[in-house]
Amino acid sequence: MIAIMDSVLDVIVQISQVVGQTRSLIDNFQTLHGMKKEVGIMTIFVLLHFVCKRIVAYYKRRKAVR
Repeated sequence: MIAIMDSVLDVIVQISQVVGQTRSLIDNFQTLHGMKKEVGIMTIFVLLHFVCKRIVAYYKRRKAVR
């Protein structure tokens, strides 16, 4: 049970880090290129998709270890 909580917390930390990086990246792009909101939103969705794939791979690896 504790191991499950630890892995969930790890994933939450990873997500928050990626979200922080994504926000700063989008801010940088907007200041550099004056990007439109639609492009920023598309970037967020692409990164969210990437994060979800990483989380799924992480859990598949965790199951394989057991």
